[in-house]
Amino acid sequence: MKKFFLNPIFRVSVGLLMLTISILLMGDWLGLVPNATQAELENRRKFSESLAVQLSSLASSGDSHHINTTLEAVVARNPDVLAARFRSDSGGADLGAAETELEGAARDKVIVPIFRGDRQWGSVEVQFAATSASWLPGFANNTFLALVAFVFALGMLLFPVFLKRVLRELDPSRVIPGRVKAAFDTLAEGILILDEQGDIMLANNAFTRSVSIASANLVGKKASSLRWVASEGDTEQPLAKEDLPWNRVLATGEKQTDAAIAISHGTSTLRAFAVNCTPIHDDRRNVRGVIATFDDLTELQEKNAQLNETLIDLQKSKEAVDQKSKELEFLATRDPMTGCLNRRAFNDFLDERIELANTRNQNLICMMVDIDHFKRINDNYGHAMGDTVIKFVAETIQAKIRPTDLLARYGGEEFCLVLDDLDLERARVIAERIRLAVMEGDPSTFASSIKVTSSFGLSVWNQSLADKEELISNADKALYRAKESGRNRVLAWEDSGVSTAQQGATKKTDDKKTGSYSTLNVNQDVENRLEELERIARERADELDHLLSHDAVTDLPSRGVFIDRVEQAVLRARRSEDIPAVLSLGLDDLGRVNDTLGYGQGEQLLQEVSSRLRKVLRESDTVASLQETEESDGTLSKLGQGEFGILAASVRDKESITWIVRRIFDALREPIYLDGHSMVASCTIGISVYPDDGETGVELIKRANISRYHAEQLPGSNNVEYFSREMGQRSRQQLTVESELSGAVDSGQFDTFYQPKMSLDSDEICGFEALLRWRHPHRGLLAPGDFIDVAERTRHINAIGDWILEQACMHVQRCKQHSDLPITVAVNMSPVQWSQADLVQRIIGIVEKCGARPEELEIELTESCLMENLDRTLTALKALRSHGFSISVDDFGTGYSALGYLRELPIDTLKIDRCFVSELDTSRDDLPIVEAIISMARALKLRTVAEGVENKAQLEILRELGCDHAQGYYFSRPVPANEALNMLQPKARSAPA
Repeated sequence: MKKFFLNPIFRVSVGLLMLTISILLMGDWLGLVPNATQAELENRRKFSESLAVQLSSLASSGDSHHINTTLEAVVARNPDVLAARFRSDSGGADLGAAETELEGAARDKVIVPIFRGDRQWGSVEVQFAATSASWLPGFANNTFLALVAFVFALGMLLFPVFLKRVLRELDPSRVIPGRVKAAFDTLAEGILILDEQGDIMLANNAFTRSVSIASANLVGKKASSLRWVASEGDTEQPLAKEDLPWNRVLATGEKQTDAAIAISHGTSTLRAFAVNCTPIHDDRRNVRGVIATFDDLTELQEKNAQLNETLIDLQKSKEAVDQKSKELEFLATRDPMTGCLNRRAFNDFLDERIELANTRNQNLICMMVDIDHFKRINDNYGHAMGDTVIKFVAETIQAKIRPTDLLARYGGEEFCLVLDDLDLERARVIAERIRLAVMEGDPSTFASSIKVTSSFGLSVWNQSLADKEELISNADKALYRAKESGRNRVLAWEDSGVSTAQQGATKKTDDKKTGSYSTLNVNQDVENRLEELERIARERADELDHLLSHDAVTDLPSRGVFIDRVEQAVLRARRSEDIPAVLSLGLDDLGRVNDTLGYGQGEQLLQEVSSRLRKVLRESDTVASLQETEESDGTLSKLGQGEFGILAASVRDKESITWIVRRIFDALREPIYLDGHSMVASCTIGISVYPDDGETGVELIKRANISRYHAEQLPGSNNVEYFSREMGQRSRQQLTVESELSGAVDSGQFDTFYQPKMSLDSDEICGFEALLRWRHPHRGLLAPGDFIDVAERTRHINAIGDWILEQACMHVQRCKQHSDLPITVAVNMSPVQWSQADLVQRIIGIVEKCGARPEELEIELTESCLMENLDRTLTALKALRSHGFSISVDDFGTGYSALGYLRELPIDTLKIDRCFVSELDTSRDDLPIVEAIISMARALKLRTVAEGVENKAQLEILRELGCDHAQGYYFSRPVPANEALNMLQPKARSAPA
């Protein structure tokens, strides 16, 4: 009941009733309402006066009998008269028609005097019935109050019904059809449609979600009544009404773009928007409303705030970063075991030392040091002891040289030193000190039977040397002579050859420092040298094999090794129950990184991805439940540019492979930093499984590649496909088409068909769309769907696109010879063509060569092509538009185009896709979408073309909706050029009846 009394309709109805009753009372007070009682009293007075005139003549004659008869007749014939009496003032008897005394209210009794001359002679008294009572109790003598009560009772019944109907008709939301609102609700941007007073006529779902206000509570309200504030600054500064962009549009009639405002919800959070407002004009160019679009920037601003906080944190931690950089630089230039310079850093520093020595004309000594019989130490005592010996020698050398001297670990057990500003003799002394220190090292460091000695080779830098390599080579040659002549000695390479510095223990060895010496066994030294040379040969052979079998960038096994390992896995699977699987992984972003950041960053990307993939395989042995064997279950190889192969040697089922794939995607989800840029790598994976997809390793690899290729054709990234027989058949067909396509242009196998475009205003042909056909020598006439994908993948589409544009230009020229109508020809451009840097110049060159004019051609592109590389495509479109070409968006409605983009793009026409037109006559589901597209195009001053019109009913609906042009089988199928020209004849160019 409370809800009923609070109902706005009930409250308005009561208000209207009170107003009506007040008006009636005011009219009564002013005397404007007729009074029935007064009229009745007046009639009674006149009746009584008439009776008095009649009785006065009888009274004067003294005829009392006739007076009495007359009074009785008056009472009998008038029901309203209760009694009548003639009273004489001269003392005569009273005559009357009733025995009772005349009584009653003053207004019910009338007394009329009768005069004789100037003196009253008598009077006539008439008693009337009481004034008639009303049917409503309590108002018996007041018909006006009855009228008021009647109006009140009837108004309570009728006013709510009337107001409910009026409010329904005046509901602002009914101004916008529901189907149009449904179309606006599909847009990602917030939309408001306002009338000329600034009242909200429509608010789509995106806007209501952003402001957290239901649509029913918005429609009919002033858009300026919401809590709009400035989007800049921390405080909420309310915006004046004149500063709101839609109010400026209503005031000036000019559109407003990229206005930054925010709305407050009464909490600490704001929703920030970039607002674009476009005026709605009537036929007289008067502003009748505004379309406002709201791009929600809240999340972007939050991200920017987070980024600013991150930048502040980075600035605060600059010292820490610098420190880390120094540490990283140290790690990058140092050998991790000994702390000496690594070989690459040593070579860089050596260039600087040589340049400095040349400038100052100083000596520069290079010293090569090698640990004697190091292989024997590893073989007899293990590699751990060998590492201890290397560290000991490095520490001993560092203790005997200056801090400014260069020391590098040059090989496994080799060191290289560079000493500044020393002559050769002084360098020999230093080398001898180091040699003795190594030989006399602390015995507790090693096993008691280990005797560590070292050999030294010296060379001097002078201007006659070609480069640093020759300097190091001379020192290495001297070292070789020192080792060849018995080891544990220092030899220098001089211009004339090798000179002996210190013989040390060439012929004698200090045995336990007792002063006794023993002669070296020369045969033993020769044998040791042979063993050393064999070891070096084996190491060099292993290095060469590794280089031949592994990728230089990622150090992963090459294709040949991968094929061999897959073949071995297949052989094991035939003897056991193992199920090997091959994964072909293609890196999506490598080409883009090479083009934008350079090949050096591309190699860094490959190295990072390969490192993460290695970790995935190690984890997948357990997480993915791969069965462990003596060999590694997971084998990773680099097969090509951005292509990796993965062998899971033994899996239980396809679910195990799924876990591997998930691990790969998870590993690549973390950002990769390249040259200061952050990126997230994505990939595509194809999978083949033994024995269903192949009996040999080569077949498994090939079919994994096929499935990966099909995965690359799917939209999006991180796609996965398992191999199927249908994929194999399609791949063979595409290979056949690819081989045949290369010569199709040169051999003239392509042809151009034309489908007419009709004007719905004049019912005449206004243009054609050029459509490609392939007259295949064996398969007949092929539509683009049979070969265009292959043409785009192989880049043949560029040559084909130039050819069809040239044909369209020539067709325009022939149309002008057959008709005086302004005919245009539309040519569809492939996304691959838009990736060409010189596309605009190529189009202009072809048009000029054919003698056509740019305004006679229309360049078509699809929504997906438009949004794929917006910046590059937008630049090309603006250039074409500036030369006079018309631009149309094909298949509009099937992709995703933000309304803001449509407003800014240099386009002229929207082509409504046939999927929205084909069922217009049988189903109303697509009607709101078509109507919304046409309304949107009209608001943006764009033309519309409906594709796929197949019957008259569809045509009439499109005409009623205000579509400009149409094409489809109802008018004509695509036909060869000659038949298209015949359509331009006056009898043939009109639309069918």
